Amino acid sequence: MRASAARVHDALGWMEQALSTALYLAGDDITAADIVALRNIQMLRRVAVRPESIEMALGLEDLGAPLPALGAWLSRMEKMRGYDAA
Repeated sequence: MRASAARVHDALGWMEQALSTALYLAGDDITAADIVALRNIQMLRRVAVRPESIEMALGLEDLGAPLPALGAWLSRMEKMRGYDAA
């Protein structure tokens, strides 16, 4: 789990870098990359707040604090017309 979490942190770092220069993952317009990534990030957030995950101290429970561009992207994505968190 810790090795996988390290790879997740690497991927999130890439996303943070991309989102620090553009509104969306592939530029200033939403693309399929954003839609696919959103569902994966949402799943990660659900798993990361489980007591078992927190106990392992994987550092994934609050993505927006250490990754502000990713946090802003998540907010933009979740405000999209027709968005449903279910």
